[in-house]
Amino acid sequence: MPGKQRYIRSIDIPLTGAFDAGADPNGTAAIAPPVQPSIGAPTNLALTTANERNASTPTSNIGATWYPPPGTAPSSYVVQWSTNSAFPDPGTNGQGATATATTISGLIPATVYYVRVAAIVANLVSDWSAVVSITTQADVVPPDPVTALASSFQGSGDLVVTWVNPSSANLKDVVVSIYTGPSGTLLATLYNTTQRLTWTAAQNLAATGGAGDASLWIDVQARSWGNTLSTIVNTSASKAAPTAPTISVDFTGADAVYTITAPSDAARLSFVADTSVTARVLPISSRYTYSFDQNRVDHSGTADPSLAYSFTAVDGLGQASTATSGTATNAAPSAPTVTLDVGQNELVCRVTSAAAADFAAYEYVWKKDGSAVLTQESSGFEQQYAAQSGDEGAHSWTCTVRQRDLFGQYSTATVSSTVTMDALTIAYLRSGLLFSDSVGTSVSTLAVLKDNNLASGGISYAA
Repeated sequence: MPGKQRYIRSIDIPLTGAFDAGADPNGTAAIAPPVQPSIGAPTNLALTTANERNASTPTSNIGATWYPPPGTAPSSYVVQWSTNSAFPDPGTNGQGATATATTISGLIPATVYYVRVAAIVANLVSDWSAVVSITTQADVVPPDPVTALASSFQGSGDLVVTWVNPSSANLKDVVVSIYTGPSGTLLATLYNTTQRLTWTAAQNLAATGGAGDASLWIDVQARSWGNTLSTIVNTSASKAAPTAPTISVDFTGADAVYTITAPSDAARLSFVADTSVTARVLPISSRYTYSFDQNRVDHSGTADPSLAYSFTAVDGLGQASTATSGTATNAAPSAPTVTLDVGQNELVCRVTSAAAADFAAYEYVWKKDGSAVLTQESSGFEQQYAAQSGDEGAHSWTCTVRQRDLFGQYSTATVSSTVTMDALTIAYLRSGLLFSDSVGTSVSTLAVLKDNNLASGGISYAA
């Protein structure tokens, strides 16, 4: 009887592995899995870059070309790019291509990008090509220059620059550079989109160490979002010193009051009240009062009624006008109007006119028979004089009055009308002399003393 036989069926799978006699305890050979076919990577990857859009968000693109893997005819390609050479996920972008060239759009200008390519043959994907990097094109297209550029000084020294913006899509703003002259020192660089820029007098002073510059050169350039500048358009501006102020002055009482018309470009006034007084700075105003008290302080306690004044207008850049000068004079007060009344044994002197606006006091001088017997000074408009020893009997009296102002100036004197006072002083009455008028109505009778004595002790009582 024939012996048993063992049959092995053939399997149509290419074997690329080797038998391993030790793999099966029964001595059966192990079969390795099939190896996937591989495709070589694309080669000669080359990149170029160009501007793509000039606007508020400019973009660049990358043009890529390459060779297919040797000995293949890929149906398509996969192109990847990233700003990271490790091509992380996320952070990696990709697109397909059917030929050995493509354009990657919408990229950030002036940025380093890394690019690689893989080929697709049937359903197989090749290895990646070598990585190539390139920096995208910066936005170097300048916007158009500004138009209608103009500049001038306004107010007390503010520089005002105006222009019309270009219509360029990539305009970001306008750069205004201010210089001391065409080839001078740069004072300021300012950025603006409003088509009007004001560089104040205060900024001018700060940029010039307080000196101020009234003659400026201005360069203006439009700037793109990629910081590309247009051609320069320039202008200049100069400011003259202010004109002299117009001044009138009058005294209101003891205060010197100045009425001022300052030029429109004045920022302040410089005022000298008197040649002996240091100048002081005043704000712009239509009226300034130099008070009597300040006058007195400035003149060591004694106010000066005659002030040689000077006013100068100063603009915001420190430029001064010519001076407007003159003299403010406080006139002496006018003479008062006076009356003198007599009583039984006293005199009353009254000032009936109004006192001066800068009145200080009246001076009363009492005169008996033409000779001064008493000088009194008082702020009162009425003064009394009581008969004193030595004034006995009938005498002619006057009162002379002057008024004095706060500056110590006296008016001319006013002499009252003459009055007669028959004084009966206590001393006179104590002398023991007695007399009385006779009873009657006739003038001759009344003029005679009752005892018919017309004189006694050297004093005549005759009418």
